[in-house]
Amino acid sequence: MPVVSTDALGEAARAVTTRVSHPDLHLGHRVDHRTYYTSNVPERLLTDALRAHHALWPAIEAVIRRQLDWAGPAVIEGWALLPHLVRTIASPHLRAVWIEAPQTTIRSRLEADSHFVRGAADPALLIERFVSRSARMSDWLGEQAAACGLPYVMLSGSESPPEVAARCLEAMGVTPAQ
Repeated sequence: MPVVSTDALGEAARAVTTRVSHPDLHLGHRVDHRTYYTSNVPERLLTDALRAHHALWPAIEAVIRRQLDWAGPAVIEGWALLPHLVRTIASPHLRAVWIEAPQTTIRSRLEADSHFVRGAADPALLIERFVSRSARMSDWLGEQAAACGLPYVMLSGSESPPEVAARCLEAMGVTPAQ
């Protein structure tokens, strides 16, 4: 099954727009991530992310509808899939689930990624701000999914990929084909 990342859709959208034509799509882009995260408080980082996700929605919706109408099943993943917007697509073939990884998992992955922190004036602050923004985004997505009656899966961080897939399918009420 093909996988479409909303991050990739965002990169494509930014390539054909400008900061002037679509300012919300370009928040925090073409700015060094180390400076961006350490210069902004987590609340601002979350606000910027949500503005960018809302601005990207028309592209995401077009891809979802294309898949539903004729291209076939696909996994479309990423934080830019906002529950209240996904819910607006009425199709019996659409399945959605939001997944939350524990902060400890996010933190340990960032600490192990030397590229992410390389050159940062304050690597600990960079990681802390990223994790804090991620936690706030997860909380917001969980609240929104619940308000929309959509499934939300909280992981412990110890699940294997097949276990994550099984939990997500179960949450969506999908029985895997044997």
